[in-house]
Amino acid sequence: SYTLGWFRWVCDTVEFLPGFKWPGYKVKGAVYEGELLHYAAFQGSVEILKWLMEKKGWGLNQDTDRCAGMGGSIKVLEYLKAGGYVFDRKACDGAARGGRLEALKFLR
Repeated sequence: SYTLGWFRWVCDTVEFLPGFKWPGYKVKGAVYEGELLHYAAFQGSVEILKWLMEKKGWGLNQDTDRCAGMGGSIKVLEYLKAGGYVFDRKACDGAARGGRLEALKFLR
């Protein structure tokens, strides 16, 4: 997993487009904010998610919960829930695909 320092370096080095786009809908060669948010959620780092959302001002998107579920970090799921994020079936799907039973129990 990567550190907050790595995420800061990436943010200082790469130009990001707002939001998130699925492959096939992306601007060729573009990197979207949502991709880094997804990675932080999957990696299980509340510290990095907070930094991206609060310091960088990046917003969650329709697939953040799937990545958080797949990563299985209860702390990340609790952080998202405390912030008002409403989980849907995609979060459970991510947890199931990732083999994250505790996350699946938390999400049900």
